[in-house]
Amino acid sequence: MVQNEICSKADWDDFRKRAGKARCFVRMTDSFMSGWGHAKGMQNVLYVAVMDSEDAYKLISWIHWERKEMKYVNWGYLRDKPPACIYDSNKLVQGCIYKNWLKEARCKPIEA
Repeated sequence: MVQNEICSKADWDDFRKRAGKARCFVRMTDSFMSGWGHAKGMQNVLYVAVMDSEDAYKLISWIHWERKEMKYVNWGYLRDKPPACIYDSNKLVQGCIYKNWLKEARCKPIEA
């Protein structure tokens, strides 16, 4: 099992807890890591927590210019109900808090 893997409601709740006061996320498909390693035969989908919608836009812009392997990048609000894709056996869904990405994109750090 991948460290940040989300495959149940409990995993989603854990990701939300680790995200602290973050209100939003940026979702993307990692085209480089999809299909091999832990994601063998699957799409590797990342959820990255951000503090607010302004930071989501900053991170999306940074990803567009710096991380060409990331596809289908969008954002949304962190909610109690987990996204439906966590139950899809064709996807490896990971909830991440990438402090270095937030710093590079000039986003606010995640508050506990």
